[in-house]
Amino acid sequence: MFNKISMWFGNLSGPKKVAAVVVALATGVSAIVGAVNGSIALYEKLGERSRAANPLELVDVGFTQVRQKGDSFAAMDLKVANLGESPVIIERADMRVEKIWTFKAPYVSNPNEPCFGAGLPPSFNYDVKLPMPPSFNYDVKLPTKGAPYRVRTSLSQSIEPNGTDRFTITLQRKERTAKSGEDYVFLVMASLIYGVENNVVTSPDVLYGKNEVEGDGAPYSYDRGGGCYVPKEGIDRITRQNKRAVAEIRRIEAPRNEALEDLLQKVS
Repeated sequence: MFNKISMWFGNLSGPKKVAAVVVALATGVSAIVGAVNGSIALYEKLGERSRAANPLELVDVGFTQVRQKGDSFAAMDLKVANLGESPVIIERADMRVEKIWTFKAPYVSNPNEPCFGAGLPPSFNYDVKLPMPPSFNYDVKLPTKGAPYRVRTSLSQSIEPNGTDRFTITLQRKERTAKSGEDYVFLVMASLIYGVENNVVTSPDVLYGKNEVEGDGAPYSYDRGGGCYVPKEGIDRITRQNKRAVAEIRRIEAPRNEALEDLLQKVS
């Protein structure tokens, strides 16, 4: 075929060769433009179908405080938007704990100098006013061992077409898996499952932790507390491990609750 076209082109006169080249170029450009336009149209149709099939968008993830029974707890703050034309119902959240860091308090209470209130952690301003209050709060207890693992939590969040919603998931450690004199930091992500086809939208990683070792009259502390606490056996090893964990956590860029920052500063 190529030889025939070459022979035909060679038999043409000069002007006809020029005309043939112009026509060939125009035809090629038209074909290319047509192919590009077709690809763009196909991409737009696929995008529309994708939005129709997976209309839920996770707009923002952070932390806030939720009051329960007179106390305040850190909670993942999730803001979502329904970009589709039908209501969306979020039925479940899979909380995946990817890593856990354990901090051990290197000091124990001094039996000769019992001090009450020495280890009381600082208070925080938990009365933050936000423009859109959460529609509901859910509770999740995180085991302190065995990462990576998942904790499934049933939800019931309905979002109208082209609507938005904000809800929270309170995070707490599972007390029966915690050891006395230890604090824990969790690297967590949340996957929201919604729709009849169990579509999934996943949050970025967040960091959660809290200084629960210290408190009014607590038997453990991260420092001497003015003589109220004495070093534990193996304090140098414990301190090195704690500082290494702090360095690892600080290298991770992720939303974190306010009490975690207090814990990191205390351990440092």
